[in-house]
Parts: sequence; C-alpha cells; structure tokens
Amino acid sequence: MLKKSLSALMCFSLCLTASCSAATETTVPETAGSSAAETSAQTSAAATATPTPEVTPEETWPEDRYIPFASGHGFSLIEEGYGTEVTDQQLGTCWAHAAATALESSFLYVQGVSIDIDPMNIVDATYGSIAHIDPDRDGFHPRQYSALNVGAGPIQTIAGLANGIESGVVLTEAWDYGELSREQIQEALRTNGAFTIAYLDRDSDYYDIYGYTTINNHGGDEADHAVTLVGWDDDFPAEYFDPPAEENGAWLVQNSFSDRWGSGGYFWLSYETGFEEPFAYAGSTNYSHVCSYDGSATNTLSTGNETVLANVFEYEGTLGAVGTYTYEPGREVTVEIYDGILDDGELLYSATEEFEYRGYHTIELPEPLDVDTFTVVIRYESEAPVEGESTESFYEDSYIAFVASSEPGQSYVLIDEEWVDLADEDIRELLDIDFTPNNACIKALFL
Repeated sequence: MLKKSLSALMCFSLCLTASCSAATETTVPETAGSSAAETSAQTSAAATATPTPEVTPEETWPEDRYIPFASGHGFSLIEEGYGTEVTDQQLGTCWAHAAATALESSFLYVQGVSIDIDPMNIVDATYGSIAHIDPDRDGFHPRQYSALNVGAGPIQTIAGLANGIESGVVLTEAWDYGELSREQIQEALRTNGAFTIAYLDRDSDYYDIYGYTTINNHGGDEADHAVTLVGWDDDFPAEYFDPPAEENGAWLVQNSFSDRWGSGGYFWLSYETGFEEPFAYAGSTNYSHVCSYDGSATNTLSTGNETVLANVFEYEGTLGAVGTYTYEPGREVTVEIYDGILDDGELLYSATEEFEYRGYHTIELPEPLDVDTFTVVIRYESEAPVEGESTESFYEDSYIAFVASSEPGQSYVLIDEEWVDLADEDIRELLDIDFTPNNACIKALFL
C-alpha cells in the first residue's frame, strides 16, 4: 500500500534513541534483524499479490517475437549485470521493498558494492520498532492498522532511512525526479541506478503476451502501489499492450510479488501509463551515529531570499557529514559548522553546494571533525525545512499520525540578524506564519 506524499518535496514528503543533547542519536547497527522482520514471517501467509495474467504457451510465440534491448534503443540494469533479487512483500509493505531494491541497486551500480537490505528494517526505521512502540517518539506513527498495513510515501521512507536502518545503511541522497522529462529520467537511471515509482495497480490492467507481462493503464485513480524502475526500451511494441498503446516504448519495472509473478517478477509499463513520485535513493555504510531533533521535514518556513537555520548538538565523536533538504532543483545551501553554541565559537568548516535535484542530501566533510558541543548553521535559498506540528491524520482521512516536539536550545532561526529559538512561545508571530514550527531539519552524521 502506498500513501501519497505532500506536494513538491513536501511533496516528496528514529530508530534506537540515546542522549544526544535531547536529540535523537541513532546508533546504526552492523547486523540485520528487526521486530518488523520477525513479525513479517508470521504474517506473510496473509499477504496477497496481484494475480499474474494467463500466460500464453511458449509454443505459440511467433518466431519474430520482439526481444527487448536488441535494437539498442534502451537500457536495463538487469542486462548490464546489475540486477538485484526480486522480493516477496508482506501485506502493505510495497513501499519498503521498492526502496530497499532501489538502494541495493545504487550500491551495486554506482559503488560496486553488493548489499542486502531487509525491507522490514525500513518499516521499523520509519514507524518505530513494532516490539517496542514509543508513542512519544518524534516521527510517523500508524493508527488503527499496523506498520505492515498502513503503507507509506517517500516522505515517510526518507524520514526513516535518514536516521539509519538495522543493516547499517544511512541514507545520503533522496532525489526527486518528479519534474524531469522522459529523456531526463532515462539518463538519471543510467547515471544513478534504479528508482522507485508509484502507479495504479489493478488486476484487470495486466496483460500477458509472448511471455511478457505488460500494462497500459489510462485510469484516473490515484497510484496505490510502489515498485522499482530498472530499465526502458524505446522500441517495445505498442501492440504488446491491451489496450494497444499509441506509441512504442515502455519501462521495465521490478515488482515485489516474488519471481513467480509476471515475467520472473518484472513487467513492462507503457510510456502512456502515468506514474507518480519517482525517487532515487543512495546510501552509505560509513556512518555509525546520526544526531537529529526532527521526525521529518513536514513543513517549511522562509524569512526572505535567504533563510538561515541552526541546530546545536552536544555529542562527542567524529563528524563526517551534515544532512538536510532542498525544495527546488538547482538550489544551493551553505553549511557552516561552529565550535560551541551558535556562531560565537570558532568556525570549523564552511562550504556551499548546489544540488541538481530537490530532495534530501548530505554534505560530506572533506576532513572529519572531532566535536563535542557544536552548531550546524545552514543558509538556504528562500524556504527552509522544519518539523511541522503534530497531527493525528497526516493525510486527509489517513491512518498515519505525525508526532513533533521541540525543546529550548535545540533549533534556531536567524531573524533580522538575531538568533531566535524555534521553541520561543512567540515564534509564530515573529515569523508571521500560520503554524507552530518545531525543530530545524538538520542532521549530523558521525563516523
């Protein structure tokens, strides 16, 4: 089950906790295993997948049956030798399986590293451990349904991955491809590896022809299933769809219904079938701790052409990177790291980076810093990411709640060259906004 995200990046859109100046310190374990993973073993028998359409017998296939990628007008991670295992989802966890596959693809294709990511680790990181539910934890919480049934969108997925999961992976990039053209998306796949999409999954839309499972869906309903896009073929025949497409061309998609479904777990999605929320994920196993105050970037604030936020952290360790969000393609952020509280101490690091895509990003330090009490200041072009208010229904009529909180001395905003605590009781009036912000969405990643 997929849950829609907010518009734009908001529109795209903590594990274990310990003391980190009241921040969340996620210790990233080196071994896999989580309560959701254990629970899924008990519930997988209840999971249902879209039935594979009736398969046409191989002896009936014509000799001139189309062979994908033979024309040279396409690309496939599978054909290139960068395929990852087709998974078998439990209940409504397609979003976690799609994200895990995309991350594994990124590690293998871009970094040359084969890694196994348990999707249930992502469920636990996103909604909290099923075995140890903490109702006061900042972040997203399922209501009425379990974490295995409630579904999620990219904003929840990113919130979980950014703080690290049980397999030792910490999210370093989440790129929103939503405004890219077909050609740009193809090039992004060729450069960055597989990415997740959402589309409308209806049994009646699938069609089997000559061993290929295809779909050409012109329905107007909302997307409800997340999968992973792994290739394309501009010459895939239009007549291989039912109804036939008006043009040749299709995306190769990896599903999470096991390799017994479809064409070995894959299907072809016509170029004419719309999809939503295309997101690519990249990660790292270099980080052992993530300090963060926010549950997710659920809102933004702006003080003009430049908005400046700061988080003060108290944690002794070796700082390797800083994480935050941008909301438009090509946006720049300037990161400044100070010793001590706010910018009164020594400036330890400063750099400006531009990000091609909107989404979640990390800025890796060229030389790690040994810190204890320190401040991360980030200067944003226009709007900046903050944790919004708590709500019992994050989406309209949804079963996902969002819990947010803040304490004095954690997050600040610069107003008229003066630092103002985001926990100030007059912060709404000072910023002239219609909501009460909580913490700034700035993370500190430790080696």
